[in-house]
Amino acid sequence: MNRNHRLILTTLAGATLTSPALAQNFGAHLTDGDAIFDYSHTPSGPSNLPTVSQGNSGNVQMNFQIDGGWGAAGTNQLASGNWFYRVLGDNRERHFANADNHWLTGTSRADWTFDKIYTGGASAIQVPDITSHMGFQVYDTGVDSALMATWACFTNNSTSDFHVSLFFAADIDLDISPTGDTYAPLGFPGNDRLWTITDNAANGLFLGVNADAAGVNTIPNILGALTNPFFNDFMGDHNPGGFGPATDNASVMEWQLVVPPGQTVCTPSYIGIGRNHCIPIVPAPGAAALMGVGTLLIARRRR
Repeated sequence: MNRNHRLILTTLAGATLTSPALAQNFGAHLTDGDAIFDYSHTPSGPSNLPTVSQGNSGNVQMNFQIDGGWGAAGTNQLASGNWFYRVLGDNRERHFANADNHWLTGTSRADWTFDKIYTGGASAIQVPDITSHMGFQVYDTGVDSALMATWACFTNNSTSDFHVSLFFAADIDLDISPTGDTYAPLGFPGNDRLWTITDNAANGLFLGVNADAAGVNTIPNILGALTNPFFNDFMGDHNPGGFGPATDNASVMEWQLVVPPGQTVCTPSYIGIGRNHCIPIVPAPGAAALMGVGTLLIARRRR
């Protein structure tokens, strides 16, 4: 596979765990200042993460607020989404399931690790010697804006290259409405993918660092495609001119990864939201930034 570059995680140090490991397969409620982000969590408490690697349970409930009462009506600007993957040779996309470890760092960050990655169609056969890591962090970036950072990593403990497609999909609802979101033509800043989104006085940015493709379309055509039992991808970019504002849209970033033996490869993504015409903050396009992951040392590697 002739890829220009990947993010190779060379070391993980200094990521202090400020609370003990939690019940492994539960979601998290995160706060930073007034900003709130929930992953598979509701006002009544945490929900389970998926227990199977395929199907509709992979579209996980989310809540992303600039401020306001936790989960209050009329505050959520990110309804659902998740990380998905497809091992080379598989005929469908899958999501991470049955976390083996879960912890919080402060109030703003949550991490999960997964010892089992699957392939093999409906049979869901475990891929030996491959593990993964998923995390989210929320940032209060001002009176009228907030940022959510997320990352997924694969660790290859085998003796051969591991080939996998990775996706982060999100049902972004700017202006606290499922309709009205207009996506600007897809940008190609540096080696990244970037969607800019507007809805009345609300603005959004969806950045995939070093992403190979991106898409936007209706919920069934994005999150439905990633949770059905068929092969889907967005290479070549999907609807790069954006999609009309009259429907409830979702968007996705895609990476084509090669994980060398003994290495860990991570892919960060960011969603910023703003209101009252505030332009949200995300890392500078073209920069391989990975906020909120302790002192991860990241290097670009040409293949």
